[in-house]
Amino acid sequence: MKTLIQPVSGPVEGGVLITIRGSNLGMHYQDIQGGVTVAGVSCLPQSHGYLISTRIVCELQPSKQETEGPVIVTVGDSEPGRSLQTFTYQDPQLTGIVPDKGPVSGGTSLTVQGTRLRTGQRKDLTAYVGQQPCYIVEEVNGTHLVCRTSPSNQTAELTVRVLFGKAERSVPGQVFHYMEDPVITEAFPAESFYGGGRSIKVIGRSLYVVQQPMITVWVEPKENPPDEEEEEEEEE
Repeated sequence: MKTLIQPVSGPVEGGVLITIRGSNLGMHYQDIQGGVTVAGVSCLPQSHGYLISTRIVCELQPSKQETEGPVIVTVGDSEPGRSLQTFTYQDPQLTGIVPDKGPVSGGTSLTVQGTRLRTGQRKDLTAYVGQQPCYIVEEVNGTHLVCRTSPSNQTAELTVRVLFGKAERSVPGQVFHYMEDPVITEAFPAESFYGGGRSIKVIGRSLYVVQQPMITVWVEPKENPPDEEEEEEEEE
């Protein structure tokens, strides 16, 4: 029995779905019920994911500790089939966040630091700041996860959480601060050369909250005074 398994890792709490693709995986769903183990731990086949002889989808069950091993499938009274790939039960941990503050309007690129963050599949991972989703925007590696914060309806200090399937982890001893949005009260000078190059000073509140400050300047065409327009018409 040749098999391909995905993902090749999962949390010790289980709760993620494992897809096993191959051949000779039974002619009926009942053929493989109770016959699938992952790294020595039972994996419960799901009827909705079964395809005759070629695919098994099972729900990973909890492991008492971090461990690794092959996927073994027993079809009826046949000899068990063993995968060449190794599955690893992992215990991901969160250690910190950067930055620790951002505006209530959201949009902060938040880096969550930790270990074994690449546990399960990308679709199994979800991040939250309090109850607000933080949308994962980059490929996750073992030590970093980057997400973009959602808007909040108030300022607050909230815990950052990551779910690996049904397994939840929180950043210990550190919170994310939703701060008041920046407010600009004054900017000067109000004029500049078309060629640019002039420094503009901005004064306001909570300007430090913005992760990557950027000033946008609107340029309006200069209107000729009425007397100049009359002179231009006479010349014509």
